[in-house]
Amino acid sequence: MSTVTDMPYLPCQSWISFSYDDSYALENANYRAQMSFISSAITNINYPDRLRVNGVFTNVASFNSHQTISQMQAEIISVQQTAISYSLLQEFGNLLTDVKTIENNQNWTIGALIFISDTSDSALANANIFFSQLPPSVKITFVLLGPTTESTKLTQFSTNFIYWKDFSQPQPDSWDTLSYAAFGCQQ
Repeated sequence: MSTVTDMPYLPCQSWISFSYDDSYALENANYRAQMSFISSAITNINYPDRLRVNGVFTNVASFNSHQTISQMQAEIISVQQTAISYSLLQEFGNLLTDVKTIENNQNWTIGALIFISDTSDSALANANIFFSQLPPSVKITFVLLGPTTESTKLTQFSTNFIYWKDFSQPQPDSWDTLSYAAFGCQQ
């Protein structure tokens, strides 16, 4: 008789959200680099139902989607960039909608990585409306895409930033040291 052992959650006991930037603010090659990186970053997450991968205007997987990592990766690589301007309000609204669908009785952290390439006033307009409704278990990390994004415009939402100024690099700066906290694995 064999015994069943619970596998530990990898990377930890958190829900993880990747909110990619599917706006036209990114050059298409940089959009593709972002999507390739996200596809690679989810490889070692072993509980895909605790994973969310969505853009402002396109969706790959919501929490509890029952997709495998491989299914998500295939969709991530195939999802097309939109011709619509970025909206942090919409990004927070989408995240809020998905957070409300999960049962988080243990109050596990929700590590929300928000990839953003446009920090103009119009892109950030009214974002506080949905941000203020997010539960305290949501820990936001902004992944600032490109050299023109301004972290100072985002500090009312989070002080956690990962920079990716050079898209010729396969991943954001300091990803290996900052990803664990961004995934919600550290309080």
